[in-house]
Amino acid sequence: MISTAITIAGSIATLPLNINVGNAHEHNVHQLVFTFDWAEANLVKTIVFKTPGGVTLAPKLVTANKISLSSDILDAAGTLSFTIFGKVNGSIVHNAWGELIVGAALSDLGGVTPAEYEDITSECIAATEAATAMTESYEGATATAETLAEGAPATADLTDGETGKVFAFGIPVGATGDKGDKGDKGDTGDKGDTGTSFVGVEMTQAEYDALDPDYDDNTYYFIVG
Repeated sequence: MISTAITIAGSIATLPLNINVGNAHEHNVHQLVFTFDWAEANLVKTIVFKTPGGVTLAPKLVTANKISLSSDILDAAGTLSFTIFGKVNGSIVHNAWGELIVGAALSDLGGVTPAEYEDITSECIAATEAATAMTESYEGATATAETLAEGAPATADLTDGETGKVFAFGIPVGATGDKGDKGDKGDTGDKGDTGTSFVGVEMTQAEYDALDPDYDDNTYYFIVG
């Protein structure tokens, strides 16, 4: 913020030469800074502006010997007059006045006042802090998934966990598909090995017992009689 210094000595306001306030000129002054020789304790200073547009504004408190030039003060190009009052216990003990040349109305140039800049800055800081907090809560995020029955609607839930956000998803089983078409006939398999030949012999139990242990593995014995 660009400021211009004004010295208040008694009832005289001493301003720098060739100072133009508003956005139209190189000085682009948005704030006045005063130096007072008023030494009373508990002195309250107020300033009354008569704008270039001819409007006398309500008194504004001079805080820390500074006053911002807002758009209601810089309402037009022309002469800006001001009177500063010093009060002790509500009684005026000092006053001084001066004039500034305003190059252009602040609102005409699309500018914003210092107070508006402060509001915008505060909003930006608050938004940044909120975004930072949100980002930190997602840095430690975890996720779970649950299988749901076929035909159930999918679900999603977001809660706060110990380390950050917790995503919980419910995913239904896919629908059973239609029966597929019959497959093609397979190729003919290889020919198997030639099997072992067997013969059958009828004999009595006594004849069979007499063979022991000379049984023929390729012979079937049929016991008769």
